[in-house]
Amino acid sequence: MGSNFKALFVSDIHISGMRDPNAELFLKFLTHLDTDTTHLFLLGDIFDLWVENHPHFAKKFSPIVDRLKTIAASGVDVNYFEGNHDFHIKKFWHKNTKVKVFEGPHDFKLGSLKVRIEHGDESNPEDLSYLRLRRALRSLPVRTLFANAPGRLVAFVGENWSKISRATKPFINEKVKSRSREYAKETSKSSDFDFLIAGHIHMRDEYSFLSGERKVEYVNLGTWLVSPSVYMVTEIEHRFINL
Repeated sequence: MGSNFKALFVSDIHISGMRDPNAELFLKFLTHLDTDTTHLFLLGDIFDLWVENHPHFAKKFSPIVDRLKTIAASGVDVNYFEGNHDFHIKKFWHKNTKVKVFEGPHDFKLGSLKVRIEHGDESNPEDLSYLRLRRALRSLPVRTLFANAPGRLVAFVGENWSKISRATKPFINEKVKSRSREYAKETSKSSDFDFLIAGHIHMRDEYSFLSGERKVEYVNLGTWLVSPSVYMVTEIEHRFINL
């Protein structure tokens, strides 16, 4: 790839339905996407719930699906990273759009930059209860259950679980921010990326550090529930764009 690229990153919008103000804002952003955009990265929890290939979700969020399909068909490289609210989604997006789906971290070469991208929900190795839950939700038996249960039932259970989860976990937690930075430092020792970009913790963060003699940038995209924004990376600049 040449140096002429413009990559945009979004995460943790948690769209509950098309009447959600952030759904309207996201759709407006997608509709007026800059023509020089070459990459669009969706870092998980774009929707407050989307599990498996159920028509229920495709119908519920159809304006956004259609717009992303159009963007991908136009030549923009659209990449969707599964979160902890939207997972087992590869079958739908691969079958119906040119959007690529990743179940875990992945490295991209953007111009001269190497960028590691992930949702960020595996950044705390001490959170054993969540990691066990994550493995269970992605296991074959549970996936089979999700796939065969009625979409409305999956939506009802998932949406109620989501509300309970959000009510019991505060967005702002400096210990979580510090732990995420340490994760970036540890990960940089085994991978020579220039950027690590993630979401999940709902805290917007930009943090620079040295890994050996190499300067590394860690970016957390925060959440649209607090401050709707997009992160932009080009060969010459990188910054948040507030919407």
